[in-house]
Amino acid sequence: YKKFHPSINIRFKPTDTFLTKDLDRLLKDVKSVNINKASAEELMKLNGIGPVLAHRIIKYRTTHGYLKSKDELKKISGIGPKKFDLIKDYIYTE
Repeated sequence: YKKFHPSINIRFKPTDTFLTKDLDRLLKDVKSVNINKASAEELMKLNGIGPVLAHRIIKYRTTHGYLKSKDELKKISGIGPKKFDLIKDYIYTE
């Protein structure tokens, strides 16, 4: 079994002593990422964001200024609807 979160990827079997409710509690404690201020390392904690996409996000931010909304991420090459859906609940702009 696999419980999935953009910042945490944990695999466990039903026989493991790690209980699902404990995992859900842990996942709620994971903070969202401010995409306007996050470093490359912070961006790479998001599911599907590796060094190349992190660099593209930072380059976009540097060139165009802070993103006005999360949806603006879709303008960056490599972030399509599927990838955006994976991370949209874990990012914010400020």
